[in-house]
Amino acid sequence: MNKLKIKIGIMSLCSVALSYMALSPIIASIGADFTGVDETLVQMVFTLPSLLFIIGSPLSGIAMSYINKKTIALFSLSCYLVGGLFPFFFNSSIWLLLVGSLIIGVGTGFLMPLINGFIVQYFDKNDRAPLMGMNAIFTALGALTFIFIGGQLSRFGWRFTYLAFALVIGII
Repeated sequence: MNKLKIKIGIMSLCSVALSYMALSPIIASIGADFTGVDETLVQMVFTLPSLLFIIGSPLSGIAMSYINKKTIALFSLSCYLVGGLFPFFFNSSIWLLLVGSLIIGVGTGFLMPLINGFIVQYFDKNDRAPLMGMNAIFTALGALTFIFIGGQLSRFGWRFTYLAFALVIGII
């Protein structure tokens, strides 16, 4: 088993874990387009993935006991891809944007604990501490990258920010 390939795979997963941060630059623009919609609903486009992360994390732990981790990883990445691209195509209602955020949140809830599960499964305790640090670094760099790309895409309209989620294809 090639440990370098496993590390690259794990760090790739880390890099998309907070990809929903790409939505942060567009919340005001969404609010401007959906006049008459409660501001709380607009803000939930960005916060719903975090809420689902809290709810989904324990379910991820349970799923890891019964389902292959690679399958869970592919499910999670698919959630990011589908949930992220859905609002690009279907954006006539705030509720459709929230559906996309909900799907992204499910992916986040399953992916974040899974990353640690991979580290524990494939590496001994001497290698785990540095990998946990790398986990934090790649998660933060991924969030930064998605925020930057999302901000750049938002210059064409807030809907285009959702195209940043197409980057997940490279990891799948």
